[in-house]
Amino acid sequence: MVLESAPTNPEDAENILEVRAFAPEEAMRLSRTDGDYMAELLALAIELHRR
Repeated sequence: MVLESAPTNPEDAENILEVRAFAPEEAMRLSRTDGDYMAELLALAIELHRR
């Protein structure tokens, strides 16, 4: 990963403190904490990306 510029963020915006990568199955399992529909949405995104 290459940092191309200094991060920018408006004062009233949410701050992202950490980004993690997961295998698709683990990402779908973890996404269920936000509702079952999130796992379905993630599965669709993965399927479309693989095409």
